[in-house]
Amino acid sequence: MRCVDFKNRVAAAVMAAGVMVSFTACKDKDSKKKSTRETHVETEDTMKIVPPTTSASDPTKSADELKSIDGPMLTIYCEDEGPYDYYEDDNRDASFTVYYNGDLERVCYHSMSDPVKNVVTLSDYELSVFYQFCMDYGDGKAFFGYSEDVCDGTMYSFAYYDESRERHSIYSGYCYNVPALMDIVDRVSGYSDPDFSIPCQNRIGGYQGLLDTVTNLSSPQVKRVDQLPDDVVLELGVDLSYAKYFYEYTYTTTEDAEKGPIVCYVSNIGVLVAMKNNRNWDVTDLIIEVNGRELYAQWDPATYNTYLFEDMLYEKRSITVEMEDWDFGKEGYVEDLQGYGPGPDVMCKPGSIVMCETPEGNEVLRIITRENECECVTVATINSVTEEELLEIFGEGPVTVTISLPEQE
Repeated sequence: MRCVDFKNRVAAAVMAAGVMVSFTACKDKDSKKKSTRETHVETEDTMKIVPPTTSASDPTKSADELKSIDGPMLTIYCEDEGPYDYYEDDNRDASFTVYYNGDLERVCYHSMSDPVKNVVTLSDYELSVFYQFCMDYGDGKAFFGYSEDVCDGTMYSFAYYDESRERHSIYSGYCYNVPALMDIVDRVSGYSDPDFSIPCQNRIGGYQGLLDTVTNLSSPQVKRVDQLPDDVVLELGVDLSYAKYFYEYTYTTTEDAEKGPIVCYVSNIGVLVAMKNNRNWDVTDLIIEVNGRELYAQWDPATYNTYLFEDMLYEKRSITVEMEDWDFGKEGYVEDLQGYGPGPDVMCKPGSIVMCETPEGNEVLRIITRENECECVTVATINSVTEEELLEIFGEGPVTVTISLPEQE
């Protein structure tokens, strides 16, 4: 696992082809994990799991007795075997540590950015469940010689630490067909929440100077909520109909006494949908003039083409392009960008300024007014404007659009 320092992480995220979240390192939630389960193949030499030979119906220690013991009780390490995208800040691996005192620590490791750490407190019941698992399987005999033939996915390593802190290996390898092990994986993953910190960090990094004020970037406070508060700033064009619940990421800053913390809300599938704070998030990085109206946009911090486009604007100060077909924002050729390929298929949202490639291999600049799927790279997002307002401003016919940088103070 590779980690970069605090400053380089933001640059690495900007150079990524797009924000892409590896939704969770340890749960069978994404399509890859579902595919992994489906492609499991029984082999002739797969050994039958031997159940524990001795097991009490109740734990030998109460929760209070367990909490009086120092140190870790159980560790689960999740190693994601890929495949990976070179340009994305993937959530690669994760480790979970259950402590005797009732704490559950999760550390998620990324391909570019720093590890993210969270600690939650287990209920007495859950603590007893983990302890009973250790009592049942701590000697490692039940899973000795077991294996699964899996083409890709996540490998798991389980280890029990007794009261004297001696380590006992329980099992290492794929275990998608072992309910006793996958139940423990589901419990630790569900308690500590999946790691959706990457889109939050990228969004915060898009505001000049703000990232340097964050004091807990790698250890945000995370909790699950069923409803969004009323006073949040929704991301432009976001659709909440698919979201079943949300994760609330709270980031404290050195200016919290004056302005309060930054709170990001991520949907259950890892999409950043809103932010809550009393700051002004309408940052003016670009000025868009069209049909006598002046709009303002902010650079998208998660695209490798942002710097290219910004450098071009600094050289020319502004560019003017003719654009047509505003239902999908097609046309608008920008010769300077020829040869720079777009990103993967994404859902382009209203207000997005994107770069796309024509069938001839040329780069075009588009402003999206209706949500649609396109193979483009988001460059910037227009601030505080709805889809209806965009359609009214741009109209139905070809228009001339001028994009420029704001005057320097």
